[in-house]
Amino acid sequence: QAKSELGDQMKIYGRLPAAEISSLLADSMIGIANYDYALRSKSGVVAAYQAHALPCLLFPSLGEASTGGLSDECLSAAQFFTTPQMELMELLAKASDAGFADYQNNRSFDAIARKIEPLLWT
Repeated sequence: QAKSELGDQMKIYGRLPAAEISSLLADSMIGIANYDYALRSKSGVVAAYQAHALPCLLFPSLGEASTGGLSDECLSAAQFFTTPQMELMELLAKASDAGFADYQNNRSFDAIARKIEPLLWT
């Protein structure tokens, strides 16, 4: 149904190699996820968006209360659809920067290695 409503704006690819997915994400403007806000740091999809500096539009999971504003790195559907366009562009840029910084500091291979290394030598 979403495909018919969005027409050429939405493309369905199916299973792709990691390099091709990375290329598609690098060419994207925003990432969309339907995930519990409290668990977003466990999401590999959200991590992929952050690694590619994509702002994440997070729709609440079934049964989760919708919130107005989520965090610096994720926008709620309410924020996305009700914020005036110029202000929205600023929010998207801020989310992109904050998500990428979160990835670099907490989720990247280097960040995990920095956290684990001291444990290996004690």
